[in-house]
Amino acid sequence: LARRTVWICMAGPTLGDGRFGDIDNLLHPRARSVVYTSLLGPSRGCGYPEAVKISAQLHETCRSLGLDPREVASREHLDVIVSLPDQASCDRLERRCSDELGLEVQERLPMLQGFSTRVDHEDLELLRDELPAGSVVALDRPLIFVPMIDDSDVLPLDPPLETAFQPALPGIDKVHQRGFTGQGVTVAVIDSGLYPHPDFKERIKDWVDFTTDRKPTPVDPVGHGTNVGGILAGNGKLSEGKIKGAAPEASLVGVRIGSVREAIAGLQWVIDNKDRLGIRVVNLSLGDEARQPFKQDLWAQATRKAIEAGLVVVVAAGNEGP
Repeated sequence: LARRTVWICMAGPTLGDGRFGDIDNLLHPRARSVVYTSLLGPSRGCGYPEAVKISAQLHETCRSLGLDPREVASREHLDVIVSLPDQASCDRLERRCSDELGLEVQERLPMLQGFSTRVDHEDLELLRDELPAGSVVALDRPLIFVPMIDDSDVLPLDPPLETAFQPALPGIDKVHQRGFTGQGVTVAVIDSGLYPHPDFKERIKDWVDFTTDRKPTPVDPVGHGTNVGGILAGNGKLSEGKIKGAAPEASLVGVRIGSVREAIAGLQWVIDNKDRLGIRVVNLSLGDEARQPFKQDLWAQATRKAIEAGLVVVVAAGNEGP
């Protein structure tokens, strides 16, 4: 295709999600731009419009980095996570970003031998040209937490509320009777936050907030992390023992996050503080789309590092989790 602008029309989301197949082979070197459009609208979960115009140069940069060009083109500024093959390469690139490329290193991520930074489209190309073989660049994305309470979605319950939900995992009482109550075990909950609920507030050992709020004490504006904390370690105090978690004597550490980068930074913090706090388990009940193979998925690699550090890592198996 030698036209100056190439239009790619898709019947669904898959052609524009980073898996281009033979599309790149159709593009003529003289093509100045590419326009992606979809017959079924934008990909689910993506915040870009139905038609996105992309320069051929930007398209090539995205292709070489394994990034979705539509997602990149839809943002004026990009928060990216960079992982290098070794720490020496990371240190060199950090210095070059600061001294010559004019890019600010926002956060260092030692577990990935990398860092996060903000770039525009031109900076992305400059950054790509500086990367040694084996490097990975990923877009930071906000995570979507489903609110625990939403009156607009409440439907009449049949049976009624008091009998509609299972108060405990069947058979868990027998497990507790054998002494497996979580006593002496600390679980880090990386999530939307952790409200000091009466069922576990006395067993919150520590708290850290990686969001821009940087709240000094436990909070949870969404309620998702608090729900997870109750499933893990609620002792039934508020329900007079009727509703308990799986490990009602376990301690909790709240790690509040709101993006992929913050989740990775949260995992790093848990590794760094696991001995001080006695953390043995880390829970990630988070939803995200798997967009890269395991070895190029920085979130998956960070999780692997946590496992190698001796932690038991529990992740969501549903809700499109990684």
